[in-house]
Amino acid sequence: MNLLTETVKALQAGGKSPAAVRWVGSRDGTYAMSWESFAELAKDTTYHRFSGNELVARDLVIVGDIWWMERIDVGGVQSWDVKQYPRRRGRGMHFDRLLATKSNSVPTVRRLNPKLHPDEESDLEA
Repeated sequence: MNLLTETVKALQAGGKSPAAVRWVGSRDGTYAMSWESFAELAKDTTYHRFSGNELVARDLVIVGDIWWMERIDVGGVQSWDVKQYPRRRGRGMHFDRLLATKSNSVPTVRRLNPKLHPDEESDLEA
C-alpha cells in the first residue's frame, strides 16, 4: 500500500482534500511539516497494511482547522481515522448520568440522559 495514495483516499472519504491540510506531524506537535513535504516523502513510502513487520508511525497525524486524521490499527490492519473536533450546540443541555446500569447497553451521554427537560440548559456560557 502506498502511504500517499492511502492518505489521499482517506481524506476524500472524510470529505477533505490536501488543500485543507494545515500540517502533518507527530500527535504532540514536536515534529511538523507541510502537506507538500509530507506528500513528497509519502509518495515513495510503500508498506503492507496487514503486516506486523512494517508499521507507519503510530503518532502520525494530518491536521486541518477543525479536524484531524490519526493512525489506527483494527485487527492488525493499519489505516487512517478522521476525527472532528466536537462542537457544542448553543449552551448545551444539562446531564446528570454517566454510568449505564445494564451490561448489554452501549452507554452514551445521549442514551443515558434522554431529553426529559429540554428547557434545562447547561451552566456554560453560550
